Amino acid sequence: MDVKKLALSRIETLIRNAIDIFKEDQSLSRRYITLARKISTRTRTRIPIELKRLFCKKCNTVFIPTNTCRVRTTNGKVSYSCLQCGKVTRFSFVKEQKNKRKRI
Repeated sequence: MDVKKLALSRIETLIRNAIDIFKEDQSLSRRYITLARKISTRTRTRIPIELKRLFCKKCNTVFIPTNTCRVRTTNGKVSYSCLQCGKVTRFSFVKEQKNKRKRI
């Protein structure tokens, strides 16, 4: 099996497990995300966008709306404010809106 494929499957597994275990043990959840990010950098494998948007890049906390992050939408952007460290992460959703309009 290719190294990048193996790394990607491990990264996905770690992030999914971090989300599942977050309510029981937050420190273990953060550790899983830290490990996933280390695997990503060592193997030069990109974390998929769907998974990258699930955690804070500063403190490695899982984003759960109203529990660990505040979600706001303004001017074609979604802002996630981490309630643990205060970092604000912005994602554009203009492309998603354009694709949705094309399908209709």
